[in-house]
Amino acid sequence: MHNLKDFIKKQSEKKKEEFLLSTSEEEMFSSLDSPKKILKSSTEGNINDTIITNNSTIINDTYNRNNNDTSTNNSNNNSTNNRNMESGGRYNFLKDIKDKNGNSPTSPNYDKSSLFISPSDLQTLSPFERQFWSIKKDYFDTVVFFKKGKFYELYENDADIASRLFNFRITDRVNMRMAGFPESSLDDWICKFLEAGYKIARVDQLDNMVSKKMKDDKEKILQRELKEVITQGTVADMNHLKTNDSVCTLVIHENTTNISDDTSFNFDIMLFDASTNKIFCKTFTDDENLNTLKTISTKYTIKEYISKRKYNFLKNFIKAEISTTTSDTNCNISSSSMCYGYLYNYMKYLKREKSLNSCQFINLDSDSSGLSLDSNTIKNMDLISTEHDKTLFKLINYCSTPFGQRKLMNWMMTPFGNYKEIKERQELIKIIGEKDIENIEKNMKELGDLERGFSKIRSGNGKFKDLKEIIKKTEIIIKIYEIIMEIFSDKINDKDKNNDNSINIKDRDGDSGKKRAKIYNETNLKETKHNEFINKIVEIKTGEKYQFINRTKLINFIKDYNLNYKIKDDEIVPGKNNSEEISRLLEDKKNIIKKFDEILEKEKIKLKCKEINYKNVGKEIFQLEVPKNINNKVCDQDSVISKNDTNNYFLVSSTKSCNRFYTTEIRSLISEFQILEEKIFQANGKLFNHAVSYFLKSEDLFFNIINDLSDLDCLISSVKFNLKIQGCVPVESNILNVENMGNPIYKEYIRNNYKESNNILILTGSNMAGKSTFMRSLCLNIILYQMGLNVLASKFECSVFDKLYSRMGASDNLRRGESTFMVELNETCHILKNATNRSLVIMDELGRGTSTKDGECIARAVLKKLEEIKCRVLFSTHYHNLILMKYSHGFMNTMIKGGRVVFLYKLKEGRCEDSNGVYVAKLAGVPEEIIKRAEVYKNKYEI
Repeated sequence: MHNLKDFIKKQSEKKKEEFLLSTSEEEMFSSLDSPKKILKSSTEGNINDTIITNNSTIINDTYNRNNNDTSTNNSNNNSTNNRNMESGGRYNFLKDIKDKNGNSPTSPNYDKSSLFISPSDLQTLSPFERQFWSIKKDYFDTVVFFKKGKFYELYENDADIASRLFNFRITDRVNMRMAGFPESSLDDWICKFLEAGYKIARVDQLDNMVSKKMKDDKEKILQRELKEVITQGTVADMNHLKTNDSVCTLVIHENTTNISDDTSFNFDIMLFDASTNKIFCKTFTDDENLNTLKTISTKYTIKEYISKRKYNFLKNFIKAEISTTTSDTNCNISSSSMCYGYLYNYMKYLKREKSLNSCQFINLDSDSSGLSLDSNTIKNMDLISTEHDKTLFKLINYCSTPFGQRKLMNWMMTPFGNYKEIKERQELIKIIGEKDIENIEKNMKELGDLERGFSKIRSGNGKFKDLKEIIKKTEIIIKIYEIIMEIFSDKINDKDKNNDNSINIKDRDGDSGKKRAKIYNETNLKETKHNEFINKIVEIKTGEKYQFINRTKLINFIKDYNLNYKIKDDEIVPGKNNSEEISRLLEDKKNIIKKFDEILEKEKIKLKCKEINYKNVGKEIFQLEVPKNINNKVCDQDSVISKNDTNNYFLVSSTKSCNRFYTTEIRSLISEFQILEEKIFQANGKLFNHAVSYFLKSEDLFFNIINDLSDLDCLISSVKFNLKIQGCVPVESNILNVENMGNPIYKEYIRNNYKESNNILILTGSNMAGKSTFMRSLCLNIILYQMGLNVLASKFECSVFDKLYSRMGASDNLRRGESTFMVELNETCHILKNATNRSLVIMDELGRGTSTKDGECIARAVLKKLEEIKCRVLFSTHYHNLILMKYSHGFMNTMIKGGRVVFLYKLKEGRCEDSNGVYVAKLAGVPEEIIKRAEVYKNKYEI
């Protein structure tokens, strides 16, 4: 007879590898769930009290047992390893850092992305250390997330960064400082490190100990592989982005052939948006001030740029990280596609080149048919970003979806260039505005970022939850189409009566797959007249029966998809047409579970206890849990656990109320169960890949759906904006004529009337009287007009412009060594070279950066040149001699009351010969003594 305490003591003395302690990695890292939890802890108290309370010995031991990565044990820190360490405990190659070419950090040629480790030094490392440093040496400026079991670990300098930024606690392990977090919070930490300006390299395990055992792999450590490197400019997962805007990497290739002079540049560029898997392309000749490149950098959020060599001038206007690249002879990229070669090389370095296979190519040259807005106009008109956070885009954006917002941004940056397109959009907005669109909006909001989610699947980075979400959203899409079908039934019937105007949607859908692989014209994606928009999604059947083309195709596709794959809560279940392998494995799993049940019943009878059950603790599954009070009673009375039984029961863990055992039979069956689970896991992986491939057969359909829904979202947003602004529908006219016009962004500003009598208006008046505000208001309303939206006015008649230029304000450019006056002249020169007789030019106080005489002469000469070009011009000035020129003249009205100037902010026809600068000085609080002296000088010299 054995006492239970003696039995437990005997079992506890067995080798550790015979059983597993209940302490697990999950318990050690339980407090390190997410950045929010970490940051909250750091503000409330000492972060060290909330993270990894176990000492390093326990950590090492637990990692060895739970991960079975035996080379990481401290016993491996033998004399061979120590020879590679300096007395301070760090590696020699970290003491004297050099890049792969032997350059030190002080060298101008130093490559911060690489670390030199000699082959001999690499061989002296333990297998695990060698595995880590073999990767880290090629990505030395990148934070490496190294997968260990259910955790990601950071070592050495990366651990230091995590500790400094986020208060991770560092623990010494295997000669390396270490910090870590659970894999469940991976997305959170990627987002945090990216936001802090770091690149992330994700290293994953290729197998686990079960699959390793299945392959009969004799290696001591698990195989790992660098899966991807994520940079700020190549973020593909929408979970890692905090903006709905397109985030791009700019790729630049300078073509030095066929350059006529030294003051121009021939560029091929690509803008790669990894989150939507789109590549925007453009070829152009730029001037010496790089105005086209500036405009592109203003329109898009550029986080990185890639080029053959470093361009110092890009630092003047692109705040992005540079990555230089070299040609890859294996790419077979022609000289005309060097940009793609650069991008391919870079993505190959990031281990993500396969994602380029599914990219869409969009030609930015197609924008040339619309209203051109340069970088100065975008900034001066506050279209997208200002210090005061008030922008035109925020004003017009009522979109329900992120992909709709991106489409609307494109509408604003590329307004229409002809009245026909403007009128067509106005009519579309009017039609939609007459309908009840509340239910459409409600359902659209549930779509989230459908475009980025779909792109993630197409790029090969999608997971089960991503596919599940897309499939789930198809129900919402179908519902949206049904709502549209119902509310537009009258227009559909109108179209049926005039069926000759219909377009062949089937033909368009049929060749879209071919078009997708080529660079296509983005203007083809814009809707045309309203009946064609209806035709685009409606197909007329016999009689009054009608269906939406994309809706019908989507319904048919989902029916077909469910025959092959069914998406359930946490798994993909093979359908009738694809079920053989998984079904067999699942049946085998049922049989093993049945055997476990039989063992349990047998143990209940043997130990005479009905309360015995299985308990899973972490990785240790099917532990036989026996209540302690029953156990003692049985042992004392009946000697159930006899001498012959002690070798068949292995204590695994215990609590105050129970002990948990394995038997030889259970351990053997667990091994079978784990191998079967691994086979099911691998089969599910194959099934998922097949399910994704099958889903992507419909990618052309989803391109059309996303495009249709983004158009619809923008049109609904336009309806809401028009209702909010309470303005008027602008119309085309050869003469600019506006009444009660205000500033759309700042509605509280005084409204004005203006009817032109000459192409050029000279605008004078006091400082701060509202000249610049009037000009900005006109420009903003013109942009709204050419987008097809209403304007803030009671009447707005205007011609359609091809380009809108603004030269307003100036400051020196220290980086380029340019004075304020030089900046003014550079901008003016750009306008004079590119303006046409269909352009609108806004110039605010040209020449103020130099002497009065020189400034006035230059302003007069520029006006004469603009007159020759025959463009429309609004020219504000304080040079009162210019009012003698034979143009239209207006001034912003003021009045002097009580010795002070009162601004009325109203535009009046005529000339103002006094800028009232002395009165403005009084408003600024200039001392009275100086004011009086200034008045004397003014009267004396008639300034």
